[in-house]
Amino acid sequence: YFVRTPDDQVEKYLKMFTFLPLDKIAEIMAESAQDPSKRIAQHALAKEFVDLVHSPTEAEAAATQHRQLFRPRSSTSEPTPPPTQPPNIPTNLNSNPQYSFMNRAAGNPYAKPLNYKNMESNRVLLPRSLVLEQPLAKVLYNAGLVSSNSEGHRLIVGRGVSIGSRPGDSGQMSDALEFTPIKTWVPGKTPDF
Repeated sequence: YFVRTPDDQVEKYLKMFTFLPLDKIAEIMAESAQDPSKRIAQHALAKEFVDLVHSPTEAEAAATQHRQLFRPRSSTSEPTPPPTQPPNIPTNLNSNPQYSFMNRAAGNPYAKPLNYKNMESNRVLLPRSLVLEQPLAKVLYNAGLVSSNSEGHRLIVGRGVSIGSRPGDSGQMSDALEFTPIKTWVPGKTPDF
C-alpha cells in the first residue's frame, strides 16, 4: 500500500506513521527527489511502518518478497532460492560470556527469539547503539520485553512501563531508587535515564 503512495503525500505519512527524526525524513525526501522512479521514500515508509507494527524481521521479509515480485522486467536472473541447509553457525559464539543475553535485535542473527518468558536471567545487555538515541518503545523491543515496537509504544502510552530513577535531583548520593512511569519523549532524552 505505502509503496504506491503519491510523492506529494509520502513526507506527511513518514511524519505521521514513523518515529524517524525529521532530519532523517528530510534526507530521505532529498534522496527520493533525485530519482522519483526509485520510490525511495515510499519504500522507507513501508519498511518503517511494517517494522513498527510487526517487527524488523517481518519488515525485512516483506521487503525481500517485494523485491522478488517486482524486480525489473529486464532481469533474467532467477530469484535466489531458499537455503537447503542451515547457515554455518560459528562455534565460538558460546565463548562470549554475554552470549545468552544477546538477541536478534542486538545483532546476533543466530540467537533464538528472546522474550521475557524465555529469558535465562532478568538482566539484558544491549549495545549502546540500541539504547541511545532510540525511542523507548524500540529499546523495550530490543531488550525482548515486548514482541513489537507498537506493543512497546502502547504500553508506554498506557503508563504500563516504569523505569528506575533517582528520587529527585538533590545532588546527594544515595542508594534510593524510585520507579517512574515512562512517558513518550524524544529519543535524545533516553541517555538521561
